[in-house]
Order: sequence, then C-alpha cells, then structure tokens
Amino acid sequence: MENGMYYPNIDKDRCLDCGLCASVCPGLNRTYGDGAIDPHTAAVGMYFASYNSWSKDSVLRHMSASGGTVSTITKALLSMNEYDYAFCLDTYSYREQLKTSPKDVNSFSESWENSTTMKSRYLPVSHENAIEFMCKNRKTRLILIGTSCALTGICNTINTLGLERDNFLLIGLFCDQVFNYNIVEYYENELFAGKRIESFHFKNKESGGWPGNMKFMLSDGTYQFRDAEERTRLKKYFMPECCLYCIDKLNVNADISVGDNFTDIESSELGSNSVIIRTAKGQKAWELAKDNLINVRIPIEKIIDAQAIDWRLNRLAYGDLKQKQMGSAHDADIELNKGIRKDTDYRNLNGSYKACLAALHTGEVYPRNPVELKKRIRKDSKNKNQNAIAKLYRRARRIAARIIKGAGK
Repeated sequence: MENGMYYPNIDKDRCLDCGLCASVCPGLNRTYGDGAIDPHTAAVGMYFASYNSWSKDSVLRHMSASGGTVSTITKALLSMNEYDYAFCLDTYSYREQLKTSPKDVNSFSESWENSTTMKSRYLPVSHENAIEFMCKNRKTRLILIGTSCALTGICNTINTLGLERDNFLLIGLFCDQVFNYNIVEYYENELFAGKRIESFHFKNKESGGWPGNMKFMLSDGTYQFRDAEERTRLKKYFMPECCLYCIDKLNVNADISVGDNFTDIESSELGSNSVIIRTAKGQKAWELAKDNLINVRIPIEKIIDAQAIDWRLNRLAYGDLKQKQMGSAHDADIELNKGIRKDTDYRNLNGSYKACLAALHTGEVYPRNPVELKKRIRKDSKNKNQNAIAKLYRRARRIAARIIKGAGK
C-alpha cells in the first residue's frame, strides 16, 4: 500500500508489454460516447425506467445502508436460479484490501442480523477474484456489484477478453467519491486516541435512522456511534485522486443502478433507494425481483436533481488539466473522459483544481505527517467561516440598499 492506496503490481520480468492491463484500466479507458455527447447526457446515461424502492423485508431494510434493494434483488435472483453466484464483500474490517468473493443462494439464507454482505464501504474494492473467476468459469452466470469505476473495468475486461456479456448482471452503486485506506488510522488517532478499531460501519441506521451515522466496534468489545459529519467532511482530504476526474456518479455502465433516495418522494428515516433500470437485462431482472420490493415509478429528473449531477461536471475540467500533465510527462495522448463534447473554457478552474490536489496530499501523507492535515482542516474551517460571514454581510448590504431605495421614493 502506498499513500493509502493499493496499486497494481506489475512483474517487470514477466511483462510482455502487451498493453492489456492499460486497456482494461477504468481510469484510462472510460468512454461515454463518440465525441459529440454533451456532459449532462453522459453523466445520466441510457435508461429504461426509474423508481424509488425498498425491501418488503423489514429486518433487511433496517440492517441495510438505505432500502435494502440491492440485497433483495440479489437474493431473489439467486433463489430463482437466474444466476449462480453474486460477488460481494463480507467484512467490515479494513486492515487489508477489500476483496469480493462468490456467494451462492445459501449465503443469503442466513438471518440478516448476522449478515456481513450489506451496508456501504466507502473504500476502493479489489475485484480481482471476480475477474479470475469469470475467466476460469466462462459459462457461469454472475451478479457483479460495484461502483462506477469497478463496473467500467469489468466491462472493459468482458470486451477485451471476449467474455459473454449476457452471463453477467451488473448492479451499479451510486458513488460520490470513496476514501483511501488512511482513513482508518485517522479515525483511530483522532476519534479514539489510538484505541484499535476492529471494524466499523460507514453508515448505520441504529442511531438516528437513515441516512445513517457511523458505528465503530472497538478492541475492548464496546461500540460507539459518531455523527455522519465524521464521514462527509473528510472526503476532500482522503479521496483517491482518480475520483477527482470522475463524473459517473449514477453508474452508467450498469444494468441496474441503485443509490440512496434523496428525492422528495417516499424518502424515509427507515431508508429507501433510487433505482435506474438501464438495459433490457436490467429490466428483466427487475421484473423478476420487484415483487419483493415496494416500488414507486418516478421521473428520472427527480433523481438527477437530488443527486446534484451537474455539480460534478467541473471534474471534466480537472480531467483535462490532469491529462495534459500526464501527456507531457509520458509523451502520450491521454484522455480521461472520452467521447464527451467539451465546449466550455475551464481555465478559470485551475486554482480550485490545485486546491483540491493540495487537500488530497494531506490525506495521502497523513500516517507520516498528521500535523499537515490538522493545519489544512483548521485553515479550511477558518476560510469557510470567513466566507459565510462575507456572504451574510453582502446580503445585509443588498437588503439595506433596497430599504434605502424604497424610502427615497
């Protein structure tokens, strides 16, 4: 691990320079269209229908991060023998790299209270086990669940290695950045004074309901809850740099995309999901599983607005700036977000891009230099307060000016 991230390790003595690893890399090979597609359309992707939904199983709904839709669909399809395995995570400990493993229908027959396949893990996940299994078992039908970068890499692998796409159901998770693995050490040091964290939930509804606070299981056998702010405020420091260039929050390569329901329709502290059906395969899976769900058809615009998709489009600019740096350093033509029409001058965002990189650096070096991160957080907090005061002052001046103007009439 380096700077909180697990990176691919190439054996140079065995490397053939075939370029296969680069061809499937989701960071270098993410294509949205033919070069003429507008950014908003690229970020939304193709779709058949959209819903808000939650599991009819009240225990599953309670134990899940939101509405339990992904677990419900997965269990239903395995039970119907539509698919042979689902690749899932099964731990809440983050001492080592997270890796998925195959689960059959029997794995989903245990009580949900004892299940370790649910809830969100806001960390990069290795899908190497799934890729190896796919290559060795080409006729096996699999459900693959992951973030947008994971499914992009899986789609690239399917195409490059000539695997049968129809054998795989891709369930995509809405993703608004993850953390690097240094976040575990940060929580131990800053929240628990160095006490060892055995495992934790990034989102848990036991304390306050959805959207969920954090729950930490400590080495002394106790557990503690922390406000969700301890998760959200730190993303800018511990986010992997590749997230800075990604606009694919809604997981456009999935057959079914699922995320938290932040719309004003059927949103509940019990938890619910927003769902986008993207392909005919996804539509078939949804029809088979939907009787296990409460679902409400909604306009996709509701999901787009609730997920603030257009706000992420500045990342196209950051991607342009990064690819210029990479191209100069490696004497290569690199494009991080291919196929999107770019007709906006992004040069005014160069300053904010540099500020983002500076914040990320403090999270990367945190284990070696925790003081730098603390200074950055204090500085950002001070600037945020000053900006808020300045905004209130400007508003007060505008109101005063209108009052004076009205009095003079």
